[in-house]
Amino acid sequence: MKNRILTIFRNGKVFILFLILISDPNYCYSQTSDEWQNDLRSLQQIVYTKYQNLFYNISAENWDKEVDKLYSGIPGMNNNEIVAGFVKLVALFHIGHTRINLGPLQNADSKIQLHSYPVQFYKFIDGIYVIRADKKYKDAIGGKVLSIGNMEVEKALEAIRSLVHCENEQGFNSASMNFLTISEFLKIQGIADNDDTVTLTYLKNGNEETVVLKSEINSVHMTHTGLNTPEDWVDARKPGSIPL
Repeated sequence: MKNRILTIFRNGKVFILFLILISDPNYCYSQTSDEWQNDLRSLQQIVYTKYQNLFYNISAENWDKEVDKLYSGIPGMNNNEIVAGFVKLVALFHIGHTRINLGPLQNADSKIQLHSYPVQFYKFIDGIYVIRADKKYKDAIGGKVLSIGNMEVEKALEAIRSLVHCENEQGFNSASMNFLTISEFLKIQGIADNDDTVTLTYLKNGNEETVVLKSEINSVHMTHTGLNTPEDWVDARKPGSIPL
C-alpha cells in the first residue's frame, strides 16, 4: 500500500492514527473493499495500542461493535459512504477536538471530493441563521433557517449528529454548522435527495423564502472562525474592524 495518512486532531494537537486516505486521497479513489477493510482494522489496532484513553465516553466493546458493523457494510458502500463511516467512528469518542481532518477532500485536486454549499450557518438562541454566503445567495443572509432539503432544520441537525465531533451540546451547536453544508453528508443522512443541490427555506423580514443552493468544491469557505470573509462572499456583519 502507498503511504496514506489520515490525521485526527485531538485537543489542539495533531496525532497520526493510521495509514489511509487523507495525504493521498487519489489512491483510495480506486482501492478495493478489502483495502478499505484493512484500513479499518489498522485504525482499530492503533487506537488500542496507542490511544486507549479515548474510551471514556464509549466502551471499547461498544466501539468495536460499530467497527464490525462498518467492516461488514463496506462491500456495499460507495467511497463517500465509507468516508462518512470513518467520520462517525471517530465521532463516537465524543471528544471535541478528536476528529478526522476532511480538509484534503474539499480540494479540487482530490478524486474523492466532499463538496459544500457556499453558505455559513450559526446557531443563535432562537434558531439557526445564515450569517455569510456567496454573493449569489446574498438575499438569504440574515434569514432564519426553517428547513434544509427534506427536513425541518432541527430534524436535519439530529440527522447529522452521528457525524459531529463534540463532547457536549455547546460543542455540537458549533461544529454541526459545518456539517450542515457538506453536500455528500446531507445526501447520506437522508436530508437531501442528491449531492448537487439542496433547497433552503428561510424566514426573513416576516416572509418565507426558498432558494436552491448548488454545491461547490472549494475549501476556502469551510473555515469556522468567521474572521475572514472569502472573496465574492457577503457577511451579515457590518464592515469594520473585528474586536479582539
